[in-house]
This record gives sequence, C-alpha cells and structure tokens, in this order.
Amino acid sequence: MKSHCMNLTVLFLAAVLPMAAQKTAKNLAKTPIQVFNAQVQINGPDGSPPGSGNAAPLALQVKAGAGAVGDLGGQGGGIKFRAGDGGVSGVGSDGGNGGDIAIIGGTGAPSGEIPGSGGWIILRPGDAPSFCGISCGAPGNVILAVHGVGSVGVGTTTPKNTLEVRVGGTTLADSWSVRSSRRFKNNIQPLAGALEKVELLQGVSYERKDDGRQEIGVIAEDVDQVVPEVVSRDPETHQVQGVDYARLAALLIEAVKSQETEIQQLKLQVEQLKSQGSGQ
Repeated sequence: MKSHCMNLTVLFLAAVLPMAAQKTAKNLAKTPIQVFNAQVQINGPDGSPPGSGNAAPLALQVKAGAGAVGDLGGQGGGIKFRAGDGGVSGVGSDGGNGGDIAIIGGTGAPSGEIPGSGGWIILRPGDAPSFCGISCGAPGNVILAVHGVGSVGVGTTTPKNTLEVRVGGTTLADSWSVRSSRRFKNNIQPLAGALEKVELLQGVSYERKDDGRQEIGVIAEDVDQVVPEVVSRDPETHQVQGVDYARLAALLIEAVKSQETEIQQLKLQVEQLKSQGSGQ
C-alpha cells in the first residue's frame, strides 16, 4: 500500500511540476527581471565530440518581444546595453572613466593549411515588411550617436553628433577626416603625369539600378585602368566595387598645376612673339 501511494505521488509530481514550471515561465515573461550587484559570465559549449570539427552551438540569443496587435501596431521591444558610469573623484583627483562596451569577433585559429578568418561583427537594421497592401515601411538604419540624448524603445533619437548609415540611402556624418599626416607615410613622392591621367578619365551621368536615382560620377572599372590606387575591391572575389572620390582630389590638384604651367609658358611665348613683331 505504501509503495502504491509513493507511485501515485511520483506520477502526480511528474504531471504537476511541468505545469507549474510553465506557469512560472509565463509569469516571468510578464514580469521585469532585475539583477543587482552581480557578475554574469556565459561560456558557451564547444563543438563536440572532440576531433569532429563540428561548429560550436549558439551560446546566447536575446530577442525582444513583438509589439501588440491593434488599430495601430505596437512598436517592438528594445534591447539596451549600458556600461557603468565613472566614479566621482575627491578634491584634486581625476574622475573615473565610464565603462566600455566591447563586442569582439572570435579570433581565427592557426592551421597547417589555411588559417581561419576572424569572426564578423554585424549590425543589421530591421527589414521592411516583404509585402504591403498599401504602402511599405522603410528599412532601419545604423546610427552612432556621440553625446546623444536618445532612448531605446521610443523610436526617437536627438543626438548632438551622429554617423548615420542609411540602408539604400546616404551615409551622413557631421565631418569626416582621413588620416593623412606625414608621420603615417613612407616613400612620399609627387604625382607624375597627373594631367595625362585626368584626360583619360571620363565623368558620366547614370541611373542607379536599385531605385532609379539620377547621379553623376565615374565608372570604377575605367578608373582602375588609370589610377587603381583609388579603387576598392571585394576582399574575397577581388571584383572592382567603388572609387575613393576624395583621393582623386590629389590627382586633380597636380593636373591643375601642370595645366597652369603650360598656360604660363604659352603666355610667355605670346609675349615674345609680340615683342618680336613690334621690333620689326
């Protein structure tokens, strides 16, 4: 009899505990969880079994909740990471620096054949809906705000300085400075044949294939035949991709200077011819 009661108790717990766990999980999903004064470290499992060459499984995935359905669709939940503030200093001492937020891709492994590549860091904005009955929303953007006053989950950001990388649009920044100091360079030589190279380049107008927008510029494949130093290539396929228009300015500067030298020489020849004509 006692054994029979024990078996019934085990069956009852086996049926009730999963239901209680599910109910607890549902309650937790609706209740904010806050952890104070704690250090959390997550070490994901390695690929197994050893020697198999299998990839390690996903270690961590955090996904915010979807907005509620209604007459106006609710905005999706935000995900916010904020490092700790620096400590306040005493009189005559420096204040503490704010904590860093580091996102580091994995290091590629050495090999007797081809070493592994480093892991990527991908910032992927949200996509617009794939099908819309009336009008489609725009895809998201990547915005890096400097000294900004923004909020996560509200949908508005009012930063003082930003770098905006817009999907299918224009990258916008308050200023853009390229390292160009002499201390970063070796074997500095003046450009030769700049005017001849500029004459080989061709400015064109065109329409973008993706959105039909009218633009002007140059063709990267053509520029590659003249000044390959300003042409970028895909690191894997090595196909020509883009042109660094800013660096073309160095070529234009030297071309203008060469042209000005020719103009001055022609002026001198004209003056000489005039003086010779007046002396006859």
